[in-house]
Amino acid sequence: MDGFDKYARQTALPDFGVEGQRRLKASRVVLIGVGGVGSAVLPLLAGAGIGEVLVVDCDTVSSTNLHRQTLYGHGDIGKPKAELACIRGCLMNPDVNVRSLNARLSSGDALFDEFVKCSLCIDATDSFSARMAISGACKKTEIPQIMASAQGYVSQMFLFGKGFYLPDLLAQDESAASEKSAGAPIFGPAAHLAGVWAAGQALRFLSGAEPEFNAGLFRHFDFSTGRAFSCNLRNG
Repeated sequence: MDGFDKYARQTALPDFGVEGQRRLKASRVVLIGVGGVGSAVLPLLAGAGIGEVLVVDCDTVSSTNLHRQTLYGHGDIGKPKAELACIRGCLMNPDVNVRSLNARLSSGDALFDEFVKCSLCIDATDSFSARMAISGACKKTEIPQIMASAQGYVSQMFLFGKGFYLPDLLAQDESAASEKSAGAPIFGPAAHLAGVWAAGQALRFLSGAEPEFNAGLFRHFDFSTGRAFSCNLRNG
């Protein structure tokens, strides 16, 4: 079965099968940000058998990261997150090609060549400027984008694509530009839930189990109230 025996519990899923596993193996994902959200995304992508993951992050591990950024331990403090995440990802599944890029994304053009090669982008960053640059690069290269974030007790996920990206959303809601999440209080499970959502959406789309990418989808969950909400922002 193409060496897919270890994915038997996954290929047994309805609408997945061996063909879905082949699709995952042929996919390339760029994951930008391996903090709290990215710590949940990367193990799930690697475990599922994505062909290639490019991990991008310019930060180093600090003691205040460890309550939610579970890719790292106390001995990793001061070390580059991208390089550590790459090592962890390769150890999780040697069939997956995990590459790292220790870089600050201030302009979408910096990774333009990488975006062109990828099937999907997952934005797990925590700054507005980075999100705008990433979404701009995705729009230019016309690849689907999943933006996952968390702040306080809240998890959020946005899907962008099909000509609808973050700049288009801001044209409808200028208040979104005032978001400041870097350094804000955060509940570890909220970061991980956002990452689980992003990984789940990516795997279903890339495997073909969910062939239609639902651009405009917004999902929100508040751990403090237990309330969930979802809608399609593209449809107003």
